[in-house]
Amino acid sequence: MPETISLADEIAKLKKLLDDGILTQEEFDAQKKRLLESTNQTQPTQKTKFCKFCAESIDFDCIICPKCGKQVEEIKTNANAPINVNVNQNQSSANTNSNSNIHTYGPGVGIRGGAPKDKWVAVLLCFFFGWLGMHKFYEGRILLGVIYIFTCGLFFIGWGLDFIILLTKPNPYYV
Repeated sequence: MPETISLADEIAKLKKLLDDGILTQEEFDAQKKRLLESTNQTQPTQKTKFCKFCAESIDFDCIICPKCGKQVEEIKTNANAPINVNVNQNQSSANTNSNSNIHTYGPGVGIRGGAPKDKWVAVLLCFFFGWLGMHKFYEGRILLGVIYIFTCGLFFIGWGLDFIILLTKPNPYYV
């Protein structure tokens, strides 16, 4: 691991070279000025501190860490001073949330939970053709519809239960 040499050590080396006569006073002053300017450029322009939860570098005045959202210190207020807390550091009001439950196609566009189905159409299909699973095909549950065809509406028990369940659903209901 390379050794880090401090600014004071660098200037002391330059002073020794000046005293030994290797450098002139002008060269010493130029090298010293270059060293001082390079360290001023690498220092941060604003004061920072580290979040004690996520160890990220944050603004010194932050009370709540913008990276992890946790409170890093107590709010210090005077009795008359208002509290100004800015949680959104990037000043953007754009919504970045996404909801994968919302359909973007078909008759149920933008409605959470799926496409709307008319309750009374499903009730009539279930009453007359429930043993064939027609109400399941109407809801878009093709596999269940095929199972109902081969099992006569799951031996007529599923047909009766589906009829009662459909009667209790709101109109329209979403599938």
